[in-house]
Amino acid sequence: LVGAFSLLDPHDIAETSRDRSAGAPGPWDSGWIPFLDDYGGNLVLLDTTRPGNPVIELWDGHDRPIDVAPSLEAWAKGLLEDFQA
Repeated sequence: LVGAFSLLDPHDIAETSRDRSAGAPGPWDSGWIPFLDDYGGNLVLLDTTRPGNPVIELWDGHDRPIDVAPSLEAWAKGLLEDFQA
């Protein structure tokens, strides 16, 4: 869907969340909902722990996520603009 990232289905969302909560390497919060995965340890997630539910990226080897959009709607609008360009 986006670069090397693939859209996760509900089963994969639950499995990824379960694996990360069980102690997979890297930071994790139970309020994060992964929706894109590159299957190399990098995720794009919805952060439901903060107002507006920002979209964040979690990169393998980094100790904290990166904010990429203030909401899923803002993220999707940016993606659409990129596709149209």
